[in-house]
Amino acid sequence: MADSLASVIDQLTSISHFLSQPLVSTLFHYHPNNLGQSSFDPPPEWEGWWDWAGGECEAEVGTELDDPWLLLLKFYDSRVSGHECSDKTSSVPPILRSLINDACRLALPRDIGYVYPDGRCSITQLPNDLKSQALPGMSPKKAHEVVQMVGFLETLLSFQSSLGSLNHVVDIGAGQVRRTFHMRAYVSRMLRDRLNLHVLALDWSEVQKRGASRKDASKIARRARPTQREVVNADTASPASDTRRTALGPKAGSMTYVTTRIDADSLVSATDAWVEDRQAVISNNDATPEVTPVLFIGLHACGSLTTDIIRAFLSARRAGTSLRSTSWMPHGAVIVGCCYNLMRSEDFPLSRTVRSCSPDSVTFCLSPSHLQLAAQVPSQWLRSQQSLGSARLAMRKIAWRALLEDHLQETQDDVGHERLGSEANDGGTAEMHRNRRKRLGRLNDQAFANWETFADVVRTKLHLQLADWSRPPSRVERRIEVMHMLRCIVGPVVEAYILLDRFAWITEELKGTPMAVELVNLFDQASGSGRNIAIVIHPS
Repeated sequence: MADSLASVIDQLTSISHFLSQPLVSTLFHYHPNNLGQSSFDPPPEWEGWWDWAGGECEAEVGTELDDPWLLLLKFYDSRVSGHECSDKTSSVPPILRSLINDACRLALPRDIGYVYPDGRCSITQLPNDLKSQALPGMSPKKAHEVVQMVGFLETLLSFQSSLGSLNHVVDIGAGQVRRTFHMRAYVSRMLRDRLNLHVLALDWSEVQKRGASRKDASKIARRARPTQREVVNADTASPASDTRRTALGPKAGSMTYVTTRIDADSLVSATDAWVEDRQAVISNNDATPEVTPVLFIGLHACGSLTTDIIRAFLSARRAGTSLRSTSWMPHGAVIVGCCYNLMRSEDFPLSRTVRSCSPDSVTFCLSPSHLQLAAQVPSQWLRSQQSLGSARLAMRKIAWRALLEDHLQETQDDVGHERLGSEANDGGTAEMHRNRRKRLGRLNDQAFANWETFADVVRTKLHLQLADWSRPPSRVERRIEVMHMLRCIVGPVVEAYILLDRFAWITEELKGTPMAVELVNLFDQASGSGRNIAIVIHPS
């Protein structure tokens, strides 16, 4: 574990310095919409690429002209894939070549099966027979994730001798269970039916987020009619792993579905209640172990749910090793996070390592832009003509919205002045209207067919008067595209920063315990699974 921490310190230090460089940090200080303003003055750090981005790139005879952002993408793709660079990328400025090389070096490898920090899977390899399995009622992406997750858990439990007797799993954020649609709570059901495991499927309850009175009413309703807790037994339990199930016997698994407000404390409390119920059920028939081993799992635990699961794991481990009586102990966890933009501010940084390796002893803070762009997967944009088409459309949406910035600001100012004159007679509602600027929001793809259509759709949606919204010079659009492309290229480095901070934090907290942590690439990003790295905690 000490070697793992030493390795992550070096990488976190390098990432922190990279993100703090003025060339990189200014990409996140500004928004693409800022570049759409005629008054925008680029920072001096952009001097090395600003003129290049605004010019037209030369094309080879008989070939289509490439936009500057696409040349950046092709250069980036050559570095990620290891393929030779196209001659067309030779015009990319040296300052951007250096940035892209550093971004590729600092991002985590995303090939399926890769494990950090060893570079190879020290736990298990996914069985080959699961890779092509399809599941009815799921998109190919979802089926891929469920099959990979369940296959990994099956072999993890089968080949880790210290987990051989584990048959209780808590699936956090499982999804809604409906008897009429058996494919909900996908992973929980497969663990119950395929592996004969006892599963606590936890899902978020919106009721818990409302006021105290609603919470009290909910509690009263549950006492009268306990519909929020449901035990669903396997109707058609399938044969499980021969090695594991032969040892444990042919008993069918079960699934207990609970909706609650999920955080670290409620997760521990829900597991307490579930394990105690389970032990009470089987106490008359079987010998009940003093402490029930439990596995925590979360497939795409959104925002801070990932860190809440980890906090619950660490808290329960500490309770289980103290003198305080406990009925269960977490023996492992497999968590795939997502939606970094929904993280709470206190969830980065988590580790002492990140705080100690930041430049000038000042902890580098991630802005909302960092968190939003951490989910970008530019390495997959050139995978096919379809994926490239999607990337082109996404880039157009960003650029064209930015190009409207001057027009929208002028229109909003005009509307504000009109409303201001009636403030004395409207009881103050003009002030409310002035502070509530209209947002463009999402537009469907057809709105971006051409500039004229786009301008008409925007005017209609925002109820604006007709005006001459001529398209700004193409050099402005190209610079916006290059700026956004660079932000997307840095995105995987930001994700690595978040994941390695969590890795270091868990390593620090588990120091001196018989537990280890790894980052395992469970999914194939080419399947659409951008968030493909699982935090895996297991006995060392």
